Amino acid sequence: MTLSTNVAIGKPHNVREVFEFCRGLLGTPDGTPVREGAGYLDERTKRIGNPIGIGLPALLDITYGPDGPLTHRCDRFCSTELGGEFDTTQEQIDDHTRYVAESPTQNGWAAMIVDFDTAYGWRGEGGETCSDLHARLVTALGQWLDARGLPWKWQNEYTGEWFDRYDGLAEFGNAHRATGADAWFRNQVVPAIQAHAAVSSAVPGEPTEGGADR
Repeated sequence: MTLSTNVAIGKPHNVREVFEFCRGLLGTPDGTPVREGAGYLDERTKRIGNPIGIGLPALLDITYGPDGPLTHRCDRFCSTELGGEFDTTQEQIDDHTRYVAESPTQNGWAAMIVDFDTAYGWRGEGGETCSDLHARLVTALGQWLDARGLPWKWQNEYTGEWFDRYDGLAEFGNAHRATGADAWFRNQVVPAIQAHAAVSSAVPGEPTEGGADR
């Protein structure tokens, strides 16, 4: 299980410059290879990121539109598909239409999306949780974007809500303690993982647990 936090940037900017700044935030070692390919939204988008499994506190990916802003590619939930081959209800279409209209990654607002992804059980110095870490990363990236006059929003994955700039970050960083999620992870998830690991250790060739950045 991982916490994925997206930061949407509302104006075009040099993607490599954003990438290198975020790499620095994570302490990426010099000479670390760059992972590039198709973006996760659709075939029109591209992606640049860090390799998986290099021991950093978060996996870093940036999705961007090389030819313009990120926009929605119509699918079976769009109104144009009503009455087509899929059994889609009007309620589903209405919900989907609302999602596309409100999401900066779908409605043409964003030029790129920065994604920090951290294992839910990650802990840093002083007991820092993944929520604390992501609030800190978003704040630092936001200050860097502000200095360059770039508008930005971020998404709370726990609720799905998008926020303008620093709104909601304090509550987000405190999410583990305020909601009891930290106690839930320690008391239920960790024992389950340990039990699974104990069983897996007896099976030849069973994969082991990965690092913070998967």
